This record gives sequence, structure tokens and C-alpha cells, in this order.
Amino acid sequence: MERLDALLVFVNRLVEDDTFLTLTGRPKTRVEEEAWLKENLDYAKQGQGYMVWAIYDGKIIGQSDFRRGGTRDWHTCTIGLMIDRDFRGEGIGRFLLEHILKKAKEMKIKIAKLYLFDDNEIAKKLYQKFGFREFARLPKGFYRQGRYSDALQMYKVIR
Repeated sequence: MERLDALLVFVNRLVEDDTFLTLTGRPKTRVEEEAWLKENLDYAKQGQGYMVWAIYDGKIIGQSDFRRGGTRDWHTCTIGLMIDRDFRGEGIGRFLLEHILKKAKEMKIKIAKLYLFDDNEIAKKLYQKFGFREFARLPKGFYRQGRYSDALQMYKVIR
């Protein structure tokens, strides 16, 4: 919990940006972020998830995580990736994604999946470079900045 305040600043900068994330809307409170962090640390302790941060000058500038599926889909995970606006385009997303996929493989996960806005071209290209392929599309599945975007789901078989 020692990084809670830094995490709250990081997340609320993303909320403020109204970027391609589903967590936007209103700033997160310390209580909400603490509950989220505790839940994810508990999942990690149980071998059900993993989380990593990129830190620069004491500030969280990127985060990636995954959560393993349940009883029937234990061999899958859902990945998340977020980068602070001041550090996008510097390879941090690539570095975190590479790391998180390596960790998923170590944990015997066979399929990684993720969700993204169809108009998030930078993220889509990154995921495609890593071998992710689209498997589902929900037309107008996301609403952001006064307009709809298709919600994409992508997957990658981890070898």
C-alpha cells in the first residue's frame, strides 16, 4: 500500500485526460483506489493475477496487469495497460506488455485477451505487433468524448 498515493495521482491524471480507458468519469477517491489495490494484491498473492508499474522519478507513469480467468477459463487472462500522457510514445507500453506476457507464460496462462476502443490506433498497432488478433467487436460498445466507438476484443495465444 506504500504506492497508494502515487497510484491515485496516476489514475486521476488518466481520468482527467478522458483517454481510451473505461475507468474515466469522475476522479477516484483514495478509498476506492485502496479497495482496488487491495483486491488486486490479493489476487496476485493467490496466483490469480499480476500487476507491474513503471516508475520514473518516484511517480507511477505506467501500469499493466492481468487477472486469470475462473474455473472454466483458468488458462486465460485479461490484460490491462495504461501509460501517463507525458510518457506515451517512448516504448513504455511495449516494455510493460512484453513483461506482462512473459509473466503470464510463467504462470502457465495459454491465452491473453484484452479490450480496447476501436479508434485507439496506437494501442491497436502495438497489440497487433505482439500477435494479438481481433475476435469480437461490439458496435458502439464504448462512449467517450461525445461519440461512440466500437469495443474490440483481441487475443493472443501464449507460446
